[in-house]
Amino acid sequence: MPLPSIDTRLTTPRLTLRAPTDSDAARIHECCAPRDMARMMLRVPHPYPAGAALEFVRGARSRWEKGEGCTFMCEEHEGGRVVACAGLEVTPEHQHAELGYWVAMECWGEGYATEASRAVVAFGFEQLGLRRIHAGHYAHNPASGRVLAKIGFRHEGLRPRHIRRLDEFVDLVLMGMLREDWDAARQEGRDH
Repeated sequence: MPLPSIDTRLTTPRLTLRAPTDSDAARIHECCAPRDMARMMLRVPHPYPAGAALEFVRGARSRWEKGEGCTFMCEEHEGGRVVACAGLEVTPEHQHAELGYWVAMECWGEGYATEASRAVVAFGFEQLGLRRIHAGHYAHNPASGRVLAKIGFRHEGLRPRHIRRLDEFVDLVLMGMLREDWDAARQEGRDH
């Protein structure tokens, strides 16, 4: 499943979503380094090592070019501050993807995760032709579950003590959405 050009941009009322560049590395490091941030995410090391952000950017661009995923930095229209990151890890043979996102701690509670994730999910269903998008969140992060519910994801299960994160075993909540649910909600005029 070929992805659209890495130059693809998505827009929402407050954000422009675009592929990461090397110049984003310092901001990514700043956002991902705090322990409270790392505690909420599976793939973010803590302490956050020097060079990890640049490695993330280059890996994200490589996955995009290979058709394995699309990662978007989410920057405010006014001022260009990067406030979030959202993307899809695509499994082409099954026409599904995993949604992932993070929001800078100083922007928690401002609706950026919902806004960015909604745009990325729309991109996945409408541009990539995906049949299913799923996501997981830690049970100790119910705010992430609320984001997923707001965009139409349904609870699919719980994996107790499934992930070891920062020396603690944590529960993983599974959520997902099928293309037909997305289509039905659009036909009914419901906002995802």
